[in-house]
Amino acid sequence: MSIKAIIFRYLEHVAVALLAIVVFCFWLFGYPFIPVAREMSVLFLWNCDYLTERLVLPGGMAQYLGECIAQFFLNPVNGALAYAILFVLAQKLSSKLLRQFFPNIKDKRQFYPTDYDKECYSLCRVAFNAHTGRLGEQVDTLINTTVTGKSVTWPRPSYDGRYIMYTQTDFGYFSVWHPEADLWLLDMKTGETRPMDTVNSPQTESLHNWSTGSRWFLFTSRRDDGLYTRIYFSCLDENGKATKPFLLPQHNPKQYYRRLLYSYNTPDFATRPLDLDSRDMSRRIESEERVSTK
Repeated sequence: MSIKAIIFRYLEHVAVALLAIVVFCFWLFGYPFIPVAREMSVLFLWNCDYLTERLVLPGGMAQYLGECIAQFFLNPVNGALAYAILFVLAQKLSSKLLRQFFPNIKDKRQFYPTDYDKECYSLCRVAFNAHTGRLGEQVDTLINTTVTGKSVTWPRPSYDGRYIMYTQTDFGYFSVWHPEADLWLLDMKTGETRPMDTVNSPQTESLHNWSTGSRWFLFTSRRDDGLYTRIYFSCLDENGKATKPFLLPQHNPKQYYRRLLYSYNTPDFATRPLDLDSRDMSRRIESEERVSTK
């Protein structure tokens, strides 16, 4: 396990340890005379009578413990160590109280798998009954990651059912951040799968979709500058070979794409122009109402 993975796994303990180190160094090297002065200004007796006198006073136990701890401040190292321990205890206590009295507060930390570069996904198929909405019980593995050593993402079947286009990366699923991500084509008739060398580049190719005719397709690529995803188009011939891709046309493409500071994300074909109210669409998506589709 790498040092980075260990730090992510024990992030809370590492943060507490850093807090203790910072507090210790602050009092030992920054202001060592303050704890000493504190000890010299406090009178403390190690006997039962002195304890009894403090206990009868309001808040006497807290005062007694504070004076007792101050006796360690005569030595700068002990004083700095005492302050570090008190800060850690205060942090632990406040964290526990917050979680107890505010249980709905979610932990905002993100925990990542320690072997994230070994997480790979296979491409599988399962039957679906459109009338009942139920899935079948038998699962067929079409692309097995134990054989390829790669990860499959974004599988998209053509509308005629002949092909499945997918993205293959070294690991993980979010392919747009993988420069090695390439498009692959699975022939559902022959079971053959192959890389689409005609459309692939040294940069990311992903987020593809088919036209309803199952010949034209679009995909996003970062081949231009390695930073921004642009839309490219290509077409399959009768043998399943893709033509040379071309960039989404613009009136002045060189100027347009040089000035554009946005990336294209999950593009798709449309059969007609869309007159869309984004606010209304947002409300519909977030509502509990569901609309039947044909």
